[in-house]
Order: sequence, then structure tokens, then C-alpha cells
Amino acid sequence: MGYDLKINKKTHFRIEPYYQTLYDVPVIADSCISMINYTNETFFTEQLFNTGTGTNIGIDLTLEQFINKGFYYMITASLYDSKYKGGDGVVRDTKYNQNFVFNILAGKEWQTRRNNTFSVNGKFTVIGGKRQSPVIYELSDQYEYVVYDDSRIYENQLPTSYYVDISLNYTINRTKFSQSIILQVKNLLMQEEPLGHAYNYKTNTVEPYGLTLIFPYISYKIQF
Repeated sequence: MGYDLKINKKTHFRIEPYYQTLYDVPVIADSCISMINYTNETFFTEQLFNTGTGTNIGIDLTLEQFINKGFYYMITASLYDSKYKGGDGVVRDTKYNQNFVFNILAGKEWQTRRNNTFSVNGKFTVIGGKRQSPVIYELSDQYEYVVYDDSRIYENQLPTSYYVDISLNYTINRTKFSQSIILQVKNLLMQEEPLGHAYNYKTNTVEPYGLTLIFPYISYKIQF
């Protein structure tokens, strides 16, 4: 369902609650494994049965001002809950159940000489932490590799993540075409991307690990 409220000529507010049910999801019998969570980091040889289910329920909120005197903004919020039932019949959080996402997107555009434009755009994102399975440290120490507790798969949720992206755009407008030079910087806050756990053979301990990258790049675009 959805409801869109026109606040004024340039601004509107939209609310969209939703509910989704999934069935006939391939699962492994007597196991927590479901194709709902499948990515390319795991493999299996067991037979699959179409007995799994899943549900997604949430609400999306959007407050948007269309461009007015060169300025625009959009504020969005999404609150949701994502569950699944594996081959063992237990209802659990899906791998993607981060519970909420909040975005603020805004920008300002200025007219320069010869009808060219210069704009500054920014985006701030707050997102719930990713899901991970608890580590069985005793078995990990025994076998010297990371052993997860699959009976509690995706039970742990990591801390909330914060991201800031900015971009500068200079556009040259001509009669038959336009060309833009764009400088973008993503992850300005240097938010770490968690990737799981690894076994440290020097200290004989299991340690979380992640990747922290800032992405600056320049692009050129031409439009006819």
C-alpha cells in the first residue's frame, strides 16, 4: 500500500507499508541452510527440498523536495523485519535483516557563465549492522580454523554503520550536447566493512576482520 501527500508545489511525503510472504524456498532437510540467504561464499552437495518459507514486513517513508532555485533534498527511512524458516522448521533472522536504513540526500546547483552549471551533492546513510553467526571458540581453537554455530545462524548483529558520500559536478551545456566532469568521494567517514572472522595462527585466536576503504574517483560523461 502507499499514500502520497502533497505538502506544497515542491514538497511531498510518501508512506508505503508492505508485507511479503515467500514459499517453496529451496532448503536442506534438518538444516538452517536456505536459498534465501545463499551467496557465493558457500557450497553444498545435499539434496534440496522446496519446503522453506520467508516473510518480509516493513514500512518506507520518504520526504522529498524537488529542485527549487537549484536546491533539492530527499529524506528516506525504511524499517523492516526479515525472517525465514529453514529445513529444520526454525524461524530465524535472514542474513539481510539489518532492521533499518536512514538516508539524507541533498544538493545545490548554481548557474555559471554560458549556461553551464556547477553542483554539490551529498548523502548521509545510517544502516543497521550486518548479521553474523556466533563463533564456537573452543572448536575453532581445536581445529585451528573458524567454526560457526549454525544452530544460531545470523543471531549476532554488528554495530550500526554510518556512511557519507559527496560529489562535485561541473556540466558544460551546448546546443546539441552536454559534457560533465564529476568528482566523487564515497565512504568519507572511513566506515569499516565487516567481512567475518579469521583464525590468527600467530596468536591462536579467532579475530574479526574487515576492510576500510575510501573511494575517490573522477568520471567524465557526455550526453547528446
